[in-house]
Amino acid sequence: MSVDHSCVRFHEVCVKSLREKLRQHAGFSLLEVVIASAASTVLVAGLASAIFIASETLDVESGSLATANETNRVIEQINHDLHSAVTISELTNTSVTMTVPDRDGDTVPETIRYYWSGVAGSDLDHTYNGKTEKIAEKVQSFSLAWATRLIEGTTSLPIILFVSGQYADGDGGLGTPTAAEQDRIDLMEGWGYDVTVISQEATQAEFDTELAEATVVYVSGQCNAGTLSTKLNDAAIGVVTESHAHAATLGFYVSLTAYVASQATIEIVNDTHYITQGFAQGELTVSTADLSTKWTNSTLAPDAATIADFSSVLQFPTLLILDAGDELADSSAAAGRRCQLPWGESSFDVTTLNTDGLTIMQRALEWGAGAGDDTETPEAGIVFEEFTEQIEGSNTDTITIDTPPGVANGDLLIAALVTDGEETLSPAASGWTELYMLSDDDEKMTLGVWWRLAGSSEPSNYTFDWGSSEQAYGWIMRFTGHNPANPINDDATSEGKSSSAATSAVTTTEDNCMILRIGGFDDDDINVDDAGMTDHTTITCDESGGGSSSCSGAAAYQIQSSAGSSGTADFTITKSEEYRTITIAIEPDPSP
Repeated sequence: MSVDHSCVRFHEVCVKSLREKLRQHAGFSLLEVVIASAASTVLVAGLASAIFIASETLDVESGSLATANETNRVIEQINHDLHSAVTISELTNTSVTMTVPDRDGDTVPETIRYYWSGVAGSDLDHTYNGKTEKIAEKVQSFSLAWATRLIEGTTSLPIILFVSGQYADGDGGLGTPTAAEQDRIDLMEGWGYDVTVISQEATQAEFDTELAEATVVYVSGQCNAGTLSTKLNDAAIGVVTESHAHAATLGFYVSLTAYVASQATIEIVNDTHYITQGFAQGELTVSTADLSTKWTNSTLAPDAATIADFSSVLQFPTLLILDAGDELADSSAAAGRRCQLPWGESSFDVTTLNTDGLTIMQRALEWGAGAGDDTETPEAGIVFEEFTEQIEGSNTDTITIDTPPGVANGDLLIAALVTDGEETLSPAASGWTELYMLSDDDEKMTLGVWWRLAGSSEPSNYTFDWGSSEQAYGWIMRFTGHNPANPINDDATSEGKSSSAATSAVTTTEDNCMILRIGGFDDDDINVDDAGMTDHTTITCDESGGGSSSCSGAAAYQIQSSAGSSGTADFTITKSEEYRTITIAIEPDPSP
């Protein structure tokens, strides 16, 4: 029997210094996190954010654990201990050692370790104060995945205002949830969240009072959208709703036509959002049994984003999000984050959700409470990502420029190199396509530009050389969202001597091309970091050094929404100097 109930996911805490370290060292396989006792009172609520057991399985050989409930018991035990942890001294994919507060009255913290050898068929062991016992036999796989996302600003677990579909009980508008709603509440409290229940019938004033104490709202599918009405529309905190009709009230739909069908899967279409990160695009099983899954072919609000469809056949939204400030169906702006879950309604049984379904539900709550980046979907079209540069202020005949650190297979790399004097520039490595390489008529400076598509394994740097010793300035830019088959739509060059270094127009054949303008100039007569190009974003503007033996270069870009002529534009330099420029139209991916 293969049981897929082992994913217990823990919550993100903001520890800025750790966050910065993780940016530099993503993907730790072993991380020791030791937190001093004095700090533990501050961090204990979010300590579980240091770990999550996510998107993995505790896969046990048939007969080793009698039921899925027994598997859940093991995972709940690990969950409980981690939520109680004061320090964590060991964390790998297959083991964790922690201390928890005194449990036997001797005032000494208890030491607990969970360990699996990583060999399929071996036992999962539990050690308590040095005494070891097995808690699962013949384990086929088990993973404790290090969570590299630490969310700045999230210092505690979500505080949930749970909106029940039951009538008010006369006690300040608070209602008594149904048994099915209580299952949801029990689950959230099992994740360590504080939950307050409010009836859909509560007054706006009662809602406002409770909203002031919460960090995210969860709306039961048993709520009546007409009764709940717009009481949550102005909530500045996140709202996660199970109700299609309530999602319409929140502004997801221009008009609503909702459908419900019974199935156990959804189709992930965005695997970069916080809620779905780690799940591959495509069909995802979220339940151990068919459940009522919602979908719609309604017209969405302008900024409503779909992160999962009903299916690959019926490609209609089922899991949707709006970020704070996004445009709603009535053209107003969302007061806070909003999420419509793909399940809910009155017959929904939360206990049927499997590991992945529970992960989506939990992440939706965490995202609503502020976890994850503000931008819910990757930026569409061509994106300038980063650049690296190298300044050679002394005469030399070679330059080595670091490869942009975030480079990935298929990224577009464009290298530019400016030298003082007339030179023949060339990359030392193969694979670069020359776009432009020319010196000015007076032998004052030379500009070379090349492009390549990154491979699966790029070198750490690239070297370019020329004939004689000169000062030089070079840089490599990284772009994404380009047409992988034909990234360069058009290019054109210009040359002259002026304090306005002109760039030529290109004629694009596709909408939304990026117009990239690159210039090389004699001497150091520039404004560093300001290309001085109207309606463009500066990538770089820098110099090799000072004086008449120096050179300088710049790059800037804009997005051209419609195909046709890009028009001309000028780099601003502070003195009339010789220059060479090239305008490059980068074509967007036709099927991003």
